[in-house]
Amino acid sequence: MNMNEQLEKVRKQLATDYNCREEDFLKDGTIFSEASDNPGRRKLFPRQSPYLEAVTMGKAVIVSADNTVYESVKSLFESRSREEIFSSPLTFGYTISCIFDGKTKIGMPQGFKYSILQEKEIIPLYETTTEFSNAIQYNSDREVKDIIAIKAEHNGKIIALAGASEDCEDLWQIGIDVLPEYRNKGLASALVNKLSYEILERDKIPYYSYASSNISSQRTAIRSGYRPAWVSTYHNTFDKSYPCAEHIEIRFADRQNE
Repeated sequence: MNMNEQLEKVRKQLATDYNCREEDFLKDGTIFSEASDNPGRRKLFPRQSPYLEAVTMGKAVIVSADNTVYESVKSLFESRSREEIFSSPLTFGYTISCIFDGKTKIGMPQGFKYSILQEKEIIPLYETTTEFSNAIQYNSDREVKDIIAIKAEHNGKIIALAGASEDCEDLWQIGIDVLPEYRNKGLASALVNKLSYEILERDKIPYYSYASSNISSQRTAIRSGYRPAWVSTYHNTFDKSYPCAEHIEIRFADRQNE
């Protein structure tokens, strides 16, 4: 599956997630959609209420909001640029998501033992480890499952783990953790790269996401063969779950006297 084929499937999935049409991502400007819990949408986190998220694949910005804030958000954002929307006080943080080029190959660092783990082999790690929260979820009750992983061991101890969660039918998200004393040895990029090929062989799309401020994770993505595909907001501020919320109040001007 080449990158263009992957991008087509990504557009289809994001259209499901944000309740818009696939072709909307190829347009210019800002497109608004009323949020819907569509079958097949990714359920990475419980949906906030009120709900507001924005996403772009480089052209149009899709703004998805539930009906309690839709009209207010639309009136505020409809004349704004992409950069203004993503820096709005109504959202905080954004995530850059990348897809795999399918060409980059990295050799495995010597001196370590590597093993592929399937779902049933991952679950016991929830009880025996605590250090790999980016790679695995440590929660067997979540709807999104840890589906495949690759571990690196040294002297019988797991020292690095890359894992993928089955976020939806086609997209599997990769996370990586390396113990501090084993970093800067090429393990992170090698494990992510190896796991990406394992996922492609299963006819699924591996993707890798990072916060815009996480330079280390960005470097791992680039070295592993990943290229940016979409950017999405992380959370909205309506439910006061944002940092320093106890010291800041955000409200619409037309609601000040309510």
